[in-house]
Amino acid sequence: TAVAGLAGLMVLPKVGLSPGGFANLIAASMAGAVIGKFTNLWRAFFGALLLGVVQEVLVLYLPSDGLLGTALRPSLPFLFMVGAVLIYSRNKDVRADTQKVEVASVNNAYEVSLSHYLNIMRNPKGHWDRWVGYVVLVLVLVGIPVIFNDYWTGLIAVGFAYTVVFLSYRLVTGEAGIISLAQISFAGLGVIAAAYVVNNDTVFGTKGTVPILLAMLIGGVVAGVIGALVGMICLPLGPLYAAIVTFAFALLVDQAVYTRDEFSNYGSGLPFGRPTLFGMDFDTPKKYYWFAAVVMFIIMFILWSLRRSTTGLVFATIRASRVRAATLGFDIFIARLGVFALGAAVAGIGGTMVASFQLVAFPNGFIMVIGLVWFALAVAQGTSSMGGLAAGGMTLLLMPAIFSEFLPERLADLPVLLFGLVAINMVTDPIGINPNLRAIFRTLAIKISGGSVHEPAPSDDDNSKSNVPAGV
Repeated sequence: TAVAGLAGLMVLPKVGLSPGGFANLIAASMAGAVIGKFTNLWRAFFGALLLGVVQEVLVLYLPSDGLLGTALRPSLPFLFMVGAVLIYSRNKDVRADTQKVEVASVNNAYEVSLSHYLNIMRNPKGHWDRWVGYVVLVLVLVGIPVIFNDYWTGLIAVGFAYTVVFLSYRLVTGEAGIISLAQISFAGLGVIAAAYVVNNDTVFGTKGTVPILLAMLIGGVVAGVIGALVGMICLPLGPLYAAIVTFAFALLVDQAVYTRDEFSNYGSGLPFGRPTLFGMDFDTPKKYYWFAAVVMFIIMFILWSLRRSTTGLVFATIRASRVRAATLGFDIFIARLGVFALGAAVAGIGGTMVASFQLVAFPNGFIMVIGLVWFALAVAQGTSSMGGLAAGGMTLLLMPAIFSEFLPERLADLPVLLFGLVAINMVTDPIGINPNLRAIFRTLAIKISGGSVHEPAPSDDDNSKSNVPAGV
């Protein structure tokens, strides 16, 4: 910590007190650390030194504007990092698919929490609690546009859009076990792609003729393709290196893509409209509320079906043991790459939903620093829990609005602090807040039904249909 603080003071005269400057510092230092494999001090030192020299020399020869001038220099840390990772990927200590150990042991805190959760959820009694939850959910969904005004209904609609982005963590982290810090960047790239095809007449011939709903789908496809390209680099690596590569990619998007005037419209964002379906315009907050809710539940149903499909069983096997999965003939890389790309596409669709309600595609709303908050919230709520991810998406939007509306202005930044404290909670409750709450409600339902929470879980040979995956 002291060394990091000293480095910040040394670079302060050059970058000033700007988040962007320190973000570049982090990217450069992270590239040096990767070059040194986090263990070789001299290799890290000379790698970071070479990166700094190359960056400063390029400034003298590159044009001040254009793609090379604005994109190449901030891309260098990412390129250095990827180059080092690709070179080191031949060694098994940075690769994930060649590891010959279990992903986690039974004594691991996550496994212990998960075992306790499943023991409760597989209890033969108390399953009526989910139907109570469904009834309450329907009543709340129907009551929101009736009880609340357009302002709060619109906020909740945007919360549904953020929930769609958060659901991408279910695929990437919950299913594939990948630590991705670039989901917000995939959302931003989806927004840019959707807005670009709507506002540019060179794409489909006539400006403004692309339907917004089609543009949303295009944004999701573009984000998915980019996600597949990023996944091809980071997925063969271990969790730490995969997280670093996605982190560096998010910084790259911030510096090299969001700053382009054709995407940011000189900082004001590209205009983006509301969708139309079967002649119905979702042009009011309450109408958009129902559109966002339907899209959110469609994606939830797709993810729910995926977990219960043969593909879901494949990922369950991969999470338990990659050696066992490889022995059974599963192509681990292709399976994880597909779900990573699908997660990026879901994030892209969620981002376009946010932009559609706001009527503007504003890339700076999807920067990496905000993405760290998103990831912390998703992990704290439970990346395998769709209910938890929905709670995270709604909390992300509603809590700041509630604080600014009903509390003094000096407490406006308190939600960010609370988000951090919630993320720290994952140390004691690694499966997430929502699964723990589900276990509490199920325990209460079991006791009301006259059962005991200490009853053994049914075996796989039983005819019980209570085999519920964690976090559903």
